[in-house]
Amino acid sequence: MCRLFEGRHLPNLRVLSLRHAAWLSKKQIAAIFRAISEGACQLHELILSQTHLCVTAFGHYSVDAVRVLCAMLCTPGNCLRKLDLRGTCLCGTTLDAATGYTLEGIGVLCTAVAHTHSARENIELSENAIRADREEQAPSTLPLPLYKIGKTDVERLAALHPDVRLAVLRSLFYPALFREAAQRKGLVLPSLESFASMEAKSLIEY
Repeated sequence: MCRLFEGRHLPNLRVLSLRHAAWLSKKQIAAIFRAISEGACQLHELILSQTHLCVTAFGHYSVDAVRVLCAMLCTPGNCLRKLDLRGTCLCGTTLDAATGYTLEGIGVLCTAVAHTHSARENIELSENAIRADREEQAPSTLPLPLYKIGKTDVERLAALHPDVRLAVLRSLFYPALFREAAQRKGLVLPSLESFASMEAKSLIEY
């Protein structure tokens, strides 16, 4: 295959699919990328889903092949518009517990996409277990009595997820049970929903 690309024998090839090509090693995939670049093949779509793009023969995580791919993407005159990288272990592999979750591969790819010669219109990255930098805290599912939060436990209330906080405030009969004390201090109580959705710091200061 590499000889065909290097010898420029596939001038009309526009789509190359290696989907589920588990028989290809990371090293072989990288060799194909180099051959495509050297042969100036005018690919429009490259499908690499479910390949060993980021996994070595020993099951270790590596971005070597991703770097070769990105060098190809940054080559002047490349025509690649669509890139399918689904399920290529870009963020790590369960076989390599030492590396764990990593954004190294994503970082290399992002640098290439921002390059002047990058012509990408569509990149598929699903099935790579990509996480948000700051994932939203999931609401607790504990029964309300187990929180043991009373009317004066402001800091503990503020630490709760807004959805849980809303339920706890309802169990404390907010705002009815707090209205008299608020009137004595000349305070106007916010609505139940507004109070529950306050930032933790604002709620404590209030």
